[in-house]
Amino acid sequence: MQIHNGLLYTCSGDRTVRAFDLVVGVKELLPLFAYSSVDSCFLLNATLLFLLQSRKCVGVFEGHGSKVSCLLVSAAPHLHHRLYSGSSDQTIRCYNLKVKTSEEEENKTVADE
Repeated sequence: MQIHNGLLYTCSGDRTVRAFDLVVGVKELLPLFAYSSVDSCFLLNATLLFLLQSRKCVGVFEGHGSKVSCLLVSAAPHLHHRLYSGSSDQTIRCYNLKVKTSEEEENKTVADE
């Protein structure tokens, strides 16, 4: 799991990496604060619940043949942002985050090393 540019990247047993939007606008939170008679503990819990439920999946990265066990988002200055994922299918995949596609020429089998 990694957070990068307001997105939470997760790896999964369903052979995918998913990106969830963690950024919530102020307009979306205002209805929660309209109830001034509600105690602060309830308000905090309601806000956290809202944030968890409003996380929107904005990207699914596919291509592995087995569960994805690790990932890394690389964001070196002046380079394209890339997502690397490792799987128990013994492959490492590289995705270009700008276009959200796999870069097949950069895929490498761990067993070949």
